[in-house]
Amino acid sequence: MSKKDNYNFSYSIDDLKALITVDTINSTNVNKYNNFAYYISKTKNGNSKAIYLYNEILKKFPNRTVAYLNLADSYWAIDNKDLAKENYKKYVELMQSQKKDLKKIPKEVWERIK
Repeated sequence: MSKKDNYNFSYSIDDLKALITVDTINSTNVNKYNNFAYYISKTKNGNSKAIYLYNEILKKFPNRTVAYLNLADSYWAIDNKDLAKENYKKYVELMQSQKKDLKKIPKEVWERIK
């Protein structure tokens, strides 16, 4: 059993929709939502829920670089390689356009966008 299997996330996507309706994603809490989505992605069967949250984050913050990386990782984890590659490429583009240190791009990103 992997560490991922030790965690259970019992909330549904409908629960997450209700959450962001009550506590909308904004510049004050976007980091918390991103971290929450990342945590969800590490739970058993959590990637589809994380994907939902990352997409909601990106609707409001389309230049949020880390969300593209995390979204791509979640797509990769559920074996949706096409959407993963698309989001890895967007992540790299934003890293370049925002003049961020390209050395910080994980090695697997470069391998996965080939």
